[in-house]
Amino acid sequence: MKFDSENNILDTPPQKVMLFVLRLISGCFSKVSRWNLLKEFGLLPIQVHILKCIVKVWNKGLESTGPLHKTLKADVDLFRRGSNTCWAARFLQCIVKLDAIPGQNMSSLRELTVEQICSYKFNIKCLTHKLEDKYKVFEPDMHNCPRSCASRGAARVKYNAWFRSEENKLIKAFVPLCMAQILLRFKLGSTYLKCYLHNLPRSDRICTLCRLNEIEDEFHLVFQCPRYRHIRDMEKFKVLFSSSILSEVNYNHRMNRFFNQDNQYQIANLIFYIVRQRNYYNRFGVPREVEVDMLDATDSE
Repeated sequence: MKFDSENNILDTPPQKVMLFVLRLISGCFSKVSRWNLLKEFGLLPIQVHILKCIVKVWNKGLESTGPLHKTLKADVDLFRRGSNTCWAARFLQCIVKLDAIPGQNMSSLRELTVEQICSYKFNIKCLTHKLEDKYKVFEPDMHNCPRSCASRGAARVKYNAWFRSEENKLIKAFVPLCMAQILLRFKLGSTYLKCYLHNLPRSDRICTLCRLNEIEDEFHLVFQCPRYRHIRDMEKFKVLFSSSILSEVNYNHRMNRFFNQDNQYQIANLIFYIVRQRNYYNRFGVPREVEVDMLDATDSE
C-alpha cells in the first residue's frame, strides 16, 4: 500500500470505480477535484478501508490457533528470510511508513524472531488516524485567497475555505436530485463560471452581467451581483441572509456559514434559481426592463 503520491492513492482500480459513481451521482465534470468529491460525500479513500480489513486479518490471525494463525506465521517467516513480495512484507512496510512501531524499520524487524513480530497488535482507529494524517500533505495551502489564488488548484482552495463541513449536511438532507446536483456542482467547481476559465487572463473573467467589475465566482453570484437581487429578495430566501451572516467581514467565513446552514433545501433552491437565471441571461440576453432596473440598483449602491 503506497500513499506517497496522489496517483498511488486515487488511481487504483477500485478507487476509480468509486469516483466514477460519485461523479454520476453529483453530475460533476470528469476533471472535478477528486479530493473535494470524497470530502463532500463524507468518504475516505478506499485505501483506508483496505487497511482496516488487513489489520483485522492480522489481529485475528494472532488471536486464533487454527489455519489462519499458522499461515500468518509462515508468511512472517518468509518476510524474515528476505522476501519483499509476501503478504507480511507488504503489510509491515505499510506499518513502518505509518510509524506504528516506534524505533523499528524493515531491517530491524527482520532481525526479530517470528514470535516477536507476531506479538505486535495494532489499533485500527490509531492506524486510520495516522493514514489520514499522511493525506494532509495533499491539502491546499489555506493561506491562499480563494478569489485571487493561482488557477491551478483554485477549486480545492475554494472548497476548503467556503464549502467544507465535517457534518456533510447536504448529503443528509432531503433535497430533490436535480437541485442537489446543481448545488454539488456549484460547490465543487464543476460550473461554467468565468472564474474557472483558466485559459483567459483574470481581466477577462469579470462578470459581464453587472458593472461591479468583479470576477464572476460563487461569492459574486450569491452576495454581490445585482442581477440576482430579485432572487435574494424573495421571501423564502430572505431567512438565509440573516444579519449575522451578512455582517461577517471575512468573506471566507461568510460563505462557509451560509452554505453550512441547516436549511439545505432552501440553499439548494436558491442556487438552482441563480444558476438557471444566469444560464438564461447568457443564452438570450438581459431583457430591457431588467437592464434598466439593474442599472438603477447599481447606481443606488
